[in-house]
Amino acid sequence: MKKVLFIAPNFPPAGGIGVQRSIALVKGLRLEGYEPIVLTVSKTDIQRVGSRIYEAPMLEILEMGIEIHRVHAGQPYDVTDYLIKKRLYRFLWTFGYPWFWERFSFWPKNALAKASELIEQEKIELIYSSSAPYTAMELAMRLKRKHQVKWVNDIRDPWTEHFGWIWPSKLHWIWSRWKEKRMLKHSDRIVVVTPEMKEYYGNRKYLNPDNIHVITNGF
Repeated sequence: MKKVLFIAPNFPPAGGIGVQRSIALVKGLRLEGYEPIVLTVSKTDIQRVGSRIYEAPMLEILEMGIEIHRVHAGQPYDVTDYLIKKRLYRFLWTFGYPWFWERFSFWPKNALAKASELIEQEKIELIYSSSAPYTAMELAMRLKRKHQVKWVNDIRDPWTEHFGWIWPSKLHWIWSRWKEKRMLKHSDRIVVVTPEMKEYYGNRKYLNPDNIHVITNGF
């Protein structure tokens, strides 16, 4: 079977709807004749960001014989916890936004070496990332540029138009918009969860609508 590097910070034993989609995609890849090799964050990272641990889905994945690799996100949790306690974190969030733009923002740098090792050892020619967290997109983009592999970019929610995302200022939103555009342009295929999302991304002039596909939650 053709091997695929599946990049998803939201993966068992974490809980949540994003995790359920990751599980379904991994199963779907296997059914379509691919062998997914999963790259995700550590269990410690899952616990530090407040996600609940559910072991049952993890056992199901392991029983399928799917290979899983975990890399610590490298986030300075103790520093951020201290700043939050002292009500100073907003200063770091505002002035250090390029480094603290998302909860696993350090993970792409930390995971790059391991991901590159897997690509070279397993002769992987295709990577599949599932976002959010959007750091999965950043890691996938770095790998595509470094190894010239194909990249399928699965997106559950729009990033810069996300109703639940908060930016410190309009300038920070502009920076995020630029970053989003850069990642999307490097994607060989984009997968979204609704026809409305396909139309939303298809209206962006720098994207080819024919390269955007819909896979709904639950398929």
